[in-house]
Amino acid sequence: MMQLLLLSMLAGQAGAPPVEIFNDTLRVVYDQAGLTFYAGTPPEPFLEVEDPGQGVAVTTVDAGPVSDPRWGKGQGMTLRLASGDTCTVSLFDGLPFAMFQRNLVNGSADERKVDKAPMLTGRVEPRVAAEQLVTVSTAGLKRPEDEPGGYVWMSVAEPVSRRGTVCGWLTSERGSGIVRAKERDGDVALEAWIDYGDLRVAAGASADTEIAVIGRFDDVREGLQHYGDALARQLDVALPPMPTVYCTWYHARASDEETLARNTDFAAEHLEAYSLRVMQIDDYWQDGRSINGPRKNFSRVKPDGPYPGGMKKTADHVRSRGLVPG
Repeated sequence: MMQLLLLSMLAGQAGAPPVEIFNDTLRVVYDQAGLTFYAGTPPEPFLEVEDPGQGVAVTTVDAGPVSDPRWGKGQGMTLRLASGDTCTVSLFDGLPFAMFQRNLVNGSADERKVDKAPMLTGRVEPRVAAEQLVTVSTAGLKRPEDEPGGYVWMSVAEPVSRRGTVCGWLTSERGSGIVRAKERDGDVALEAWIDYGDLRVAAGASADTEIAVIGRFDDVREGLQHYGDALARQLDVALPPMPTVYCTWYHARASDEETLARNTDFAAEHLEAYSLRVMQIDDYWQDGRSINGPRKNFSRVKPDGPYPGGMKKTADHVRSRGLVPG
């Protein structure tokens, strides 16, 4: 996925200097204490991972520039584990998240079967007491003491300031990503793993896991929007611009021919920046009887109604101002 120019160090070497990577919003440091993630000005820790190998010793750490056809240029850190697996943390320019991915290596002569693949476990928002934090995920709004678990994503934040951390999965190609929070000694521990069920790695082969991201935001609502943008970019989702619609249903008698023309002129002159593109005429233009709802004859304009010139006249005026009649 990524090309690394490697600078290596022995992870267990006493007195070895810290290894760090950074982009315009985040900094990640590996040292004897584990992995620490920083954000803000001045930088403050928002995630502390004491055991980045998830129970397996880290043997070496490599760091250097990375490039990716989807995410561009950045910096990456690869933790090589005694099991042969690796864990990569990447920071890309313009992306307000740290990206995680593991590579599961099968160095044995037998097939390797993977039920769950852990990605990270660490203290989140370590400077804030657990009782002052709440979580929002697919489980809803919960306290950390409830030990909530969410499919795909979770945010942990101070409810008043809304400052906090967003963690989620970018891919779900072969497994289902889970994020869980729980209270631990007055702090909040965040766990992220993948449920594979029965992922099989052939002898001598390897397999990349799903990709997870984590970031710190002054407002987790904006963080979740950034997460949605990252998902769209990862999955090549390109939605057309959402039109803003003026609907006459909300007006008594559904407006009229002259009023709609004036509103069309105003929209064309002043509301283009707000994406207002459609002028919808919902009701009261049609002929027929009204019984428990609109008049029933939608094939003919009511001659003495609010649009005596007919729908073509109104629609032509809307089109002449560069808008769409509806």
